[in-house]
Amino acid sequence: MQEFQSISVYRFFLVLEVGNFRVALGKVRAVRLYRRSAKRVPAYKDYIANHKIRRSVVTVRFASLSDVPEMDKASCIKRYSIIEKIPKR
Repeated sequence: MQEFQSISVYRFFLVLEVGNFRVALGKVRAVRLYRRSAKRVPAYKDYIANHKIRRSVVTVRFASLSDVPEMDKASCIKRYSIIEKIPKR
């Protein structure tokens, strides 16, 4: 019975009319993660400040990948220590 329910849920989300819902839900989750990381992770907070991005600009309604600076190994991974990458509670 459990397997049948999971297949039904899977098929439900593949229906074309639900496609926009999936995109919107993904956008909400991405913006939520961005805002939480910008608030709690010291290295990411500094990274965003150095790229002059205002956290308030990225909202669910107006979110775009161009609003978030691109990260690469040299500019983020190697620049900050492991301690700075740990989220604060």
